[in-house]
Amino acid sequence: MRDVPAIRRSRVWRRAILWTLVALWIATAYWQTNKALPSGVHVDSAWHPITTRDATFIADITSADAYGRQSSSQAIFDEVLGVVRSARKYIVLDYFLFNSQLGTPAGAGTALRQLSGELRDALIERRRAVPGLQVLFITDPINEVYGGITSHDLRLLRAAGVEVAVTNLDVLRDSNFMYSSLWRLGIKWWSRDSGNVPSGDRAVSEGTPSGGDVPSGDYSDISLRILLVEDHDGIARACQRLLVSHGHFVIRAAGAVSALAAAERERFDLLICDLSLPDGSGVELLPQLRSCSPSRERSIPAIAISGSVYEDDIARCLTAGFSAHVAKPFDEDRLLAVIAEVMAQVPAAKSVATVGNGGIPAPVPARLR
Repeated sequence: MRDVPAIRRSRVWRRAILWTLVALWIATAYWQTNKALPSGVHVDSAWHPITTRDATFIADITSADAYGRQSSSQAIFDEVLGVVRSARKYIVLDYFLFNSQLGTPAGAGTALRQLSGELRDALIERRRAVPGLQVLFITDPINEVYGGITSHDLRLLRAAGVEVAVTNLDVLRDSNFMYSSLWRLGIKWWSRDSGNVPSGDRAVSEGTPSGGDVPSGDYSDISLRILLVEDHDGIARACQRLLVSHGHFVIRAAGAVSALAAAERERFDLLICDLSLPDGSGVELLPQLRSCSPSRERSIPAIAISGSVYEDDIARCLTAGFSAHVAKPFDEDRLLAVIAEVMAQVPAAKSVATVGNGGIPAPVPARLR
């Protein structure tokens, strides 16, 4: 016969444990949404009247024509870059989202603009041009998945002497009491401590201040800005996802013309180029890219990818200036290994960044020159 009292006792214990957990969840949710805030979180400034002549309307507009071709105008972000590049004394920026983890979604007709990378590079270059410039960059721990990963962007900013302040959510009230209380009770304890959130009664955590020391070797896995020239959508998307998942920033061009336009606009650390393009060849494109501004001051390392495995074709691309050749379809580990080998041959790229001269990294990685 079944032990009825034992079964009843078991049910009582299970219910007691369940209701205890529910009560703990409710108590945590109530406290975290009603607790007192630290001083200095809310500040009211005086009102300053302005006229319509003092204000200018700017907007970001994304649209598509009758054929579905997308066009985008990002005047707001261009204005931000202009302010950064003209700053002389102090910059304060507050960006909730500051990462390039998404990359370009599969099926996207054009590569998304790397806004975080552009802003990061503009801040670093301005710090180099104006050593006395103080920069305070405020952001959210979501960009490091709440301690799950390390942000390459934020590490580079700290190395350049930018003071990075990451919001300390522990001392603030929860905006979503149902999810946040569960996160605090369980998920939080399995997150990796990123070292950005200090103890104490602060609403932000302090980054490496200007003139501080950067641990030796901390920037050996520095992310790269890569120009990927590949006309095959499937191969380009696979390659782009692989590189982005390893912390690199990828701009994709489908042909020689779009590659030259990208090189005129931005600096790149590495070129990965198909040898056979719809509007030219990779062998012809490489010297043109290396002569483009703003990258013409240095020789960009380049990796050729093609479906050919003939020795003559491989020798031809190496003679043209490519550092390596990878045959398609390529193995992911093989491509990553080749990238590491090629970048290891670039002296500035493998130097460990240290802070000196007022917080400016020396030597500066090749991608920041």
